[in-house]
Amino acid sequence: MLDPLELSYGVGIDDVEATMVRGRPTWAATCRPLIGKGEDWEGGYEPRCSCCPLLDSAVSRLVECGPQDPTLSDSELPTAYRVHLDSECWACGEPPRLP
Repeated sequence: MLDPLELSYGVGIDDVEATMVRGRPTWAATCRPLIGKGEDWEGGYEPRCSCCPLLDSAVSRLVECGPQDPTLSDSELPTAYRVHLDSECWACGEPPRLP
């Protein structure tokens, strides 16, 4: 179970819709982590735990390791995820990467 509070700041959210996952009602949305500004990363995505972000991406790796992280140039890193939030218990499931 992942903490949905992580998606409340520094995340672009689009394509919100009501869905069902494994028979449970959910809200689904496309989530894109945003790059912050300045030294304090103002307005950017900040994972609750930087070693295991809900939206693993170049943005989250900048927070964890800084611009010297060798994985930042990895073209396999996603830029968006489809996230499902259970509407009864408000928990997130592991979000799939979007192509």
